[in-house]
Amino acid sequence: MAPYLFGPSGSAGAAVTTGWGDGTNGRRLEDDILAIRIALGKTGDVWEYIDGHSHKTNVGDLTVVDVNALSQAGYGAGRIDTDLLMIPKSSLNVPRQMLNKLKYFERHSPLTPLLREGFRGIYSSKEQGKEEDAQFLHSCVVAMLGELVQNRVYVANSGDLKSIRKQTILRALKENLSNPDLDFEELSKQLGISRATLYRDMKEYGGARAKLLEFRLNAAHDLLEATPPTSGRVSEVAYRTGFSDPFHFSKAFRKKFGIAPSDVFQRR
Repeated sequence: MAPYLFGPSGSAGAAVTTGWGDGTNGRRLEDDILAIRIALGKTGDVWEYIDGHSHKTNVGDLTVVDVNALSQAGYGAGRIDTDLLMIPKSSLNVPRQMLNKLKYFERHSPLTPLLREGFRGIYSSKEQGKEEDAQFLHSCVVAMLGELVQNRVYVANSGDLKSIRKQTILRALKENLSNPDLDFEELSKQLGISRATLYRDMKEYGGARAKLLEFRLNAAHDLLEATPPTSGRVSEVAYRTGFSDPFHFSKAFRKKFGIAPSDVFQRR
């Protein structure tokens, strides 16, 4: 089946219509259509419509929503840095009860770069009049989306999305705890959020730096417990867990655990 395309030319709040290839140009979309958006812009702002509110981000690689949400999304008016691909739910080979609840937000899937290139290829082939190429790429995109949605579906509301984002931030902090030069601005960009959002989401933990320090100290404690004492072991553990100054490490360790790092050996 030919893809349905909808670009950023509609007016805010207008009914969403199909785009090309199926002879129904201008038809209002039905409930069995999903809207898949890939951010095709370079670094410009991308607007997402999530749970009734507009959110601006500079990443937003992939968003899949039920088409019913689109008529409220305010697409158009020069605000959107993306195009939309509309496809029938049935073509994804995913249980319908799953798709009926689907609001899917994915930023760093391994498939996202391939999907983006697939989208670009569809548009490019269409512009060059290469319908067969466009249809082939469309079938590839549908197959990849089906796999992605089948394996990782989030039924998202604002609470779900915030929880998912928090867990993503916490995981990123753990993965970077050994980096003494971790830059939160760069980390925010990698996660597709603003630095203010990162700090706000980590506020309940005392802040991003406090949570990172907690992860580092816990990791250091585990290392000290797991390895027999050797000369220079404390400073080695400090460096391995992201501390550039062993004295600062020992001071923070004593404050958290009530003992010096070297005392961990004696308590085993």
